[in-house]
Amino acid sequence: MTYKEVGAQIDKIAAGLLKTGLKPKSRISIFASTRPEWMISALAALSQNIAVVTIYASLGPKAIRFGFNQTKISHVITEAELFPKVLEAAKELSDLKCVIYFDTISAAHKKQAEEQKLTVYSYEELLGLSNEKAVCDEPPTPEDLAIIMYTSGTTANPKGVMATHGNFISLVAAVHSYFNNELKPYLKEDPVYIAYLPLAHILEVACEVAMLARGGCIGYSSPRRLMDSDVKNAEGKHVGDITALRPTWMAAVPVILDKIRNGVITKIEKQGLVAKLLYRALYHLKRRTYLEGEDGSFWDKFIFDKVKKQFGGRLRFILSGGAPLAPQTQEFFNVVMGIPVIQGYGLTETCAGATISHPADRTYGRVGYPIASAEIKLVDCPDLGYTSRDTDDAGHSMPRGEICIRGGVVTKGYYDMKEKTDEAFKEDKDGGVWFYTGDIGVWHPDGTLQIIDRKKDLVKLKHGEYVALGKLENAYRDSEYVENIAVHVNPEKSQPVAIIVPREAKITEFAKSKNITGDRNELYSNKTVIAEVKSNLNKIAEKEQLHKSEQLADFVLTTKEWSPENGILTEALKVKRREAYDAHKKDLDAMYEKMSDD
Repeated sequence: MTYKEVGAQIDKIAAGLLKTGLKPKSRISIFASTRPEWMISALAALSQNIAVVTIYASLGPKAIRFGFNQTKISHVITEAELFPKVLEAAKELSDLKCVIYFDTISAAHKKQAEEQKLTVYSYEELLGLSNEKAVCDEPPTPEDLAIIMYTSGTTANPKGVMATHGNFISLVAAVHSYFNNELKPYLKEDPVYIAYLPLAHILEVACEVAMLARGGCIGYSSPRRLMDSDVKNAEGKHVGDITALRPTWMAAVPVILDKIRNGVITKIEKQGLVAKLLYRALYHLKRRTYLEGEDGSFWDKFIFDKVKKQFGGRLRFILSGGAPLAPQTQEFFNVVMGIPVIQGYGLTETCAGATISHPADRTYGRVGYPIASAEIKLVDCPDLGYTSRDTDDAGHSMPRGEICIRGGVVTKGYYDMKEKTDEAFKEDKDGGVWFYTGDIGVWHPDGTLQIIDRKKDLVKLKHGEYVALGKLENAYRDSEYVENIAVHVNPEKSQPVAIIVPREAKITEFAKSKNITGDRNELYSNKTVIAEVKSNLNKIAEKEQLHKSEQLADFVLTTKEWSPENGILTEALKVKRREAYDAHKKDLDAMYEKMSDD
């Protein structure tokens, strides 16, 4: 679709929304997966100063009802697959009157909606509802509400972040500046972006809005269709959406990049000893040229070009956000793909914008410098030992503290949650508002920021030592046997324990080498397998120089699935620790029962 065709469709949807009874400053919810109709519908609503309320597609009826009830939604846009969830939630929603859906619903669902006194339109019906040009009687101002975006829900009830039209314009201005300056050497053709992250997440909305503002091309996919190994076409060939679209850039959350890295390495190792040794040798050689700032493309023709083709062959950079990226994963893409992995830091509360790294930055573990629309300061946390007077081992100034953000990207707070808003959004004497993130950062001498802790992640052990759960999870996730992990601390014990989702392929491979057979339950509890994983985790603890109080006293390899659908992962694929702990309470109790009380 061209911009002209999309624009015409936006106008028709906007006119249709007005015909259904919506007016400027009213609200509509979009409860659907990432697809072009999602963005077209959102832009149609925003053009009429109708605020969009986003709800994650994986949420259940209880969470859906909470968001709809809190914002008093009268209209919702959904898709056929999610239509039953809306009907179930609607039984307890007095404000909901109209449901618009993508694709085709069954006659039974349509009848059920009518029995619940809901007006129902298909997307195609909405397109043809009015032939009049949609004219907004009350065009949006910078202060008008654009989106109420619910956080991904690591707590019982998600918070609805209120982002204005001005917030999004501030973000687009910062991205525009970055593309025109720092990224200019990497833009050899018109940008093509592959969209597959949930549009209910601020990172995906920010990327797509920025692309549309620049006139770029967006191709819509999903995590299940990205790689060649995910899809088989009618001719029996494996052609994933990345291969088909050949994007010039993509965004990703760290857990997806970790999976891609692990998948590529596993594939190479399966090709035999020669391929494995060749990969390691060439990786070492290319890594050295990369760190020295030299061109290492000479080594690509031997092995790395094959990896590049899995990403379409013209990827220029990857944007990583949503959580800290493991240094080894960042280095893998820098070396193997020969492209920068640009780390960004932002939150829903800052419209996804705060800092971004320079594409030529050769350091690891940092999130860059402030974007053009944000100011950042670090506030002392003396109780946790972080102050602006901190220094490194050589005595150089390394200020540390809670990251606070001010600027055009800082949103208006949480919808209908004054107490939580007042706690996190604080006005200064100049009339500006600082958002207190809860993340702990350190300034490096070159002006870049590194996230080193999170206030809520710091848990005290029996003898008074603080343990940073996120730090340990990031470290142990580097194990070849670990797919995902949740570290747990009992304040009455002297060391943490962990629940581990193992990489099944690696466990099976090890078991086969030792002639160990059985199903997953048998393999994950086998003493030899447990000893191998423990040895691997101990090596990581030694490499990362973890204190004894940070080393795992015990762990379990779980057979339970962790996913957004069962509530243990957020849509951004972050672990909800409380839900993980609850699902494995018996395992945790058993581990602590075995531990001594010293």
